[in-house]
Amino acid sequence: MVRQLTISNKRSRANGQEQTVKNKRSRTNGQEQTVKNKRSRTNGQEQTVKNKRSRTNGQEQTVKNKRSRTNGQEQTVKNKRSRTNGQEQTVKNKRSRTNGQEQSKES
Repeated sequence: MVRQLTISNKRSRANGQEQTVKNKRSRTNGQEQTVKNKRSRTNGQEQTVKNKRSRTNGQEQTVKNKRSRTNGQEQTVKNKRSRTNGQEQTVKNKRSRTNGQEQSKES
């Protein structure tokens, strides 16, 4: 029984050697994995091309921001118009003061 246990231990060592062969195969798979990593690096370069494209889109976004700034200038034109409306309001206040003077004339 003890000899069969030693034989089973030798078999487990042989299985251990097959396990190292499997480890060697996994190392070749690891090299293929590095090839996949090299491919993913080329995909990473393509991703940087996509990032360059998104940077050009970012420049187009700045063009849109420049357009929104012109809209902001138009908004200031609207604010200037509202200031003219404010001056018309002061004209109405001057008219109410003239009405006040007319009221003082009537009094």
